[in-house]
Order: sequence, then C-alpha cells, then structure tokens
Amino acid sequence: MQRTVRGSSRGAPGLGALAGVLGANFLLEWVLPSRSPVATTLVSDLQAVGRPWAAAFRAGDVTSSVLLAVLAAWGLRTGDRGRRWRAGLLAVLASAAATAAAALVPETCTPVPGAAPCPFDAGAAAHEVARVLAVGGALAGALLLWLAERSRRPGEPSAVRRGRVHLATALLAAASGAVVLAGRYADLPHLLGWPQRVQILVLSAWCVAIGRSVAARDGEKHALRTIDARRAQEQDPVP
Repeated sequence: MQRTVRGSSRGAPGLGALAGVLGANFLLEWVLPSRSPVATTLVSDLQAVGRPWAAAFRAGDVTSSVLLAVLAAWGLRTGDRGRRWRAGLLAVLASAAATAAAALVPETCTPVPGAAPCPFDAGAAAHEVARVLAVGGALAGALLLWLAERSRRPGEPSAVRRGRVHLATALLAAASGAVVLAGRYADLPHLLGWPQRVQILVLSAWCVAIGRSVAARDGEKHALRTIDARRAQEQDPVP
C-alpha cells in the first residue's frame, strides 16, 4: 500500500519544483549579453515591451503560473475540506492567475535614470495591480497553509516541518517586499532589485513546499481508499 500511495502522490513535489524553476527565470539575465543593473531594476523590467528576451521571460512566468494553478487544483481535489487548507490553495490560485496577468500585460516603458518618468497609464496600472495581487495572494496562501498544517495534525513531525516552511516563506517574502516598498517610496533605487529577486526566489522555492503538502494529503486520500476497499472485501468476500 505504501508503494501505491507514494507512487500516486510523488508527482506533486516535482510539479512544484518545475513551477518554481520557471518562476525564477529571471536568473537567466546573468547569462545575457546585455544585462541591466540588478540593484536598481525590477524583474518586471525584463518583461517590458521592446526589451531583449522579454517574450521568453513572460512565457516562463505564464507557464509557471499554469503549473502552480494545476498544483493548487490538485490539492483542492485531495478531499481535505479544512477551511484553512482550501482557502490557502484558493489564495495560491489567485496568486498564479495574477502572476500570469502581470506577464500578459507587461510594462510598455521602463524607467531610465535622468530621463522623463514613465507615464502611468491604464496598462501600467493593470500591471501594478496584478503584481501586488500576485505577491499578496502568495503571502496569504503561505500563512493559511501554515495554519492548515499546524492545526490538522498537531505534533506530527512531517506536518510541523511543512508548516514551518510555509511560515518562513511568508515572513521572508513579506520582509523583502517591505524593503522594496521602502526603496520605491523613499526614492532609494538601490533597495529595489536585490530584495525583489530574493522575494521571487523564496516564493519559487515555496512551490516545492506546496507540492509536498499536496502530496501528503493525496497520499492519505489513496491510503484511506485502499483501507476502505480492503474492509469491503473482508465484509463481502468474493466466492
């Protein structure tokens, strides 16, 4: 039974890992010939209209979002009806949708030091709202999944470890996001690039933790089905 359970649910962490790798596609900027100054540029600048390789960066984010949405839907189908679990996965779904929207509605202008500021038009507003919703949904999802792991099986070592990863993700992502906000509104451009990239790396690695939580519940679902089937056979043996 254990082999069946593991085989049926081990794909979830792999799916999360693939979503995380694609979500961290900005790392490719290190091998591009024309690299922007990391400290003062945001990752969304890489996807701006007219930038080299912008289409590839946008495709990576959209694909990562689709995989993350599939993982969240998988988690919703595990049969766990806990409110925090389902709310956390819905927040993950919302974050994935907003990330895809931000990639599909990219910036049309990137700020250049010493030049006129970019106009804040409808497209820029839509991109900004989508980006905020993406991060907000991820933070809410991490906190809710931490609470779900904490309350569902108190004291179970594996659940405790998974919960700690969700909590650490929320705290690190929130802290790095706060630094980015301080850099933007206090006109400190050197506080933009690195903290945001740290935040994206944290959230990308978190995709694996989501996969592990989904795998745990999916394994339990299959284990219960196997137990129920065996009990049914014992009660009504085939002649």
